[in-house]
Amino acid sequence: MNNERVNTLKRENLIWIIYVIFAYFGIKANNLEMEDIANNNDKNRHTYKTINVLIFIVSIGIYLYFINLTYKRYEQNKRKIDGLQLVGSILVLIAGFIFLYAEIYGDDVVPNEI
Repeated sequence: MNNERVNTLKRENLIWIIYVIFAYFGIKANNLEMEDIANNNDKNRHTYKTINVLIFIVSIGIYLYFINLTYKRYEQNKRKIDGLQLVGSILVLIAGFIFLYAEIYGDDVVPNEI
């Protein structure tokens, strides 16, 4: 059990590194969008939308990993708290799909008038 927990924590450390990379690319995407706003064009739109979509796709994979971990823990222990965490993880996954859909098919989140 302890060895399994150590391996899980090592994988979670890798996920934290991925989130740091997400932060870098998120800032890069925002800067490209700001450049387009400043120049009143859509030159970089495809690039920053692609970056955001890739971030959401990888995030969904991470959410699926955490759902799997939580489900295994719930099946093993049958504790109410594990069940609640499983429900929360599923809701986060649903939110990830909604944000991915909005990024692919939506226009700017903030209207240009603001």
